[in-house]
Amino acid sequence: MSYLQDLHISDDLTFAIRLANGSDTAGRVEVKVNGQWGTVCGLDLTHNEAKVMCVELGFHDGRVLEAGQYGGGSGQVLLTRLACDGKLNTLFSGGKLYL
Repeated sequence: MSYLQDLHISDDLTFAIRLANGSDTAGRVEVKVNGQWGTVCGLDLTHNEAKVMCVELGFHDGRVLEAGQYGGGSGQVLLTRLACDGKLNTLFSGGKLYL
């Protein structure tokens, strides 16, 4: 089961985020950029990044769980070295990816 949120960022870029291999409220975060699904690098993820991703999925807050708890992802790592301040409600804003 996966929870999916599709977002249209600009005419040139589409982005989606989902929880995979878990439940409606927990799982491995995967992202789709311009039609390609991939994974999010979990190294150095903080509560801030988890909060932004979970808010984007429609939740109030989020937290980082132990790596691999929902299995390893497949495909290319599409997001890495995230550095969110926790104040944004999206990883993308104004057609720009906040890394």
